[in-house]
Amino acid sequence: MKFDHASGDSYPGPPHHPLWGHIPILLELLKEVPTRVASLYYADLIREKYNLGDVFYFDLWPVGMQFMMIVDPDVTNQLIVKDSIPKNSILKLFMGFLVGSPNNLLSGDGHGWAKLRRVFNPGFSSGQLNTLIPSMIEESKVFCGILEDHARKQDVFRLEEAATLLTIDVIGRAILDTRLESQVTKNELATAITNQVAWIPQARPNRPWEIFNPLFLIMMWRNNRKMDSYISKVLEERFSTRESRTRVKNVMDLALEAYLAEQGTNSKGAVTMDPQFKKDAICQVKTFMFAGHDTVSGTLCYAWYLLDKNPDKLAKIRAEHDEIFGPDPENASEIIKTRTNILNKLEYTLAVLKETLRLFPPASTVREGHKDLFIADPQTGASLPTENFAVSPTTIGMHRHPKHFPNPHAFIPERFLSTNGSPSESSNPAYLPFSKGPRICIGQELALIEMKIILAMTVRKYDFHATFASGDLDQLKEDGTYWPNDTSGIQEVYGDEAYQVMLGSAKPREGMPVRVSLRKSE
Repeated sequence: MKFDHASGDSYPGPPHHPLWGHIPILLELLKEVPTRVASLYYADLIREKYNLGDVFYFDLWPVGMQFMMIVDPDVTNQLIVKDSIPKNSILKLFMGFLVGSPNNLLSGDGHGWAKLRRVFNPGFSSGQLNTLIPSMIEESKVFCGILEDHARKQDVFRLEEAATLLTIDVIGRAILDTRLESQVTKNELATAITNQVAWIPQARPNRPWEIFNPLFLIMMWRNNRKMDSYISKVLEERFSTRESRTRVKNVMDLALEAYLAEQGTNSKGAVTMDPQFKKDAICQVKTFMFAGHDTVSGTLCYAWYLLDKNPDKLAKIRAEHDEIFGPDPENASEIIKTRTNILNKLEYTLAVLKETLRLFPPASTVREGHKDLFIADPQTGASLPTENFAVSPTTIGMHRHPKHFPNPHAFIPERFLSTNGSPSESSNPAYLPFSKGPRICIGQELALIEMKIILAMTVRKYDFHATFASGDLDQLKEDGTYWPNDTSGIQEVYGDEAYQVMLGSAKPREGMPVRVSLRKSE
């Protein structure tokens, strides 16, 4: 099904060119935003510019896809909770390149996905995650040492790069019970992961030829081979020593047990790992690595950035930590290690993280429309088709919609606190940083625990000051992952200079260049 190019007004959307669809609209938008701004912003900016409703179409045919853009929470609920329609084929293709198979927990569907979810669910239970807290603290201490080194040198560095290596090390401990030590030395797995992200074509509208880079498929294959080899060795070692270990089980140990139980067998006496489980496990490890580090590293960077920009909020989170952990910041890690449930008392810290995820969500879902699925237009009640459209509930569009969140571009963590008996925005149907329904992110609780710990260990010890001055950016090494400073002359989106760019998922512009200083005692 194509747009009616003769009338141009068949479906709700911006002005439609009879030949080029909405391509002229997109090209016009690109003159008004920074060159490298993440495509996640496009739908909401177009909605605002053309005063569109909360469901509209966007047609990039014949050079791109046709989208149904959605910023209505009720329609979104129908698609991802009530009906839970399949993931879009483009996402499957993307994940197939990234992790070597479309059958993974992020882009898979149907029976295969449901089986994977059942197998891996035990590793992400609350009780299991609490056993991982000591290893999270250990890796976070390494990160603090790196921050102190930068504080002494007073240099500019990309905070997102440092946070990425921290989160990769944490996930390595959680999933494989293996110390990757990528924060302090070069690790083959971590290098392959970051290199894979760097090679993903960004499909920037002003540079469409990037998706045809002939080296892309070669590098995807090469990096996947390196990751597969590394993970395979770790899994085999874990399997061969499974009966002699007395240590806490990791996600893969529990997944193996769940898999064998589902098969009606057990691992006793087996000398080799089940080939199908091993294949699925390697794919899921890579999926956890990519999805986990993107969400946590970016959210932490934006949390530090927003707290620095809002001193009153920074004072409140520091006061909460003083109250719960005592006045000495150095004691926080040991208190958390011995009393893991104390993290549940960090109500304002959690509100800061939720508000950060509202303003800077790392991704949106894209689902596959079909001939039997029609959406009722929230404004007119008209029945809108979905067949041959990429159905896109746009997270950032809902999170920054004034109808759903008053003063939407302001950093107000208090909106996620329950006050005077009124519910917090956590129950707002328009809030979905981890999606909702049966496809809700399996690792959301792990991510929140990890981020609470890292904030508890850093916000009272360090001051973070982001800088996007051209002189400071010139000091940073250009390694191919980050592009030179934007030359469009436009340096803000929604009035914020730290807008998101696409590097696999949405990440902080320029890797969030910062200077860190040791906090002065008061």
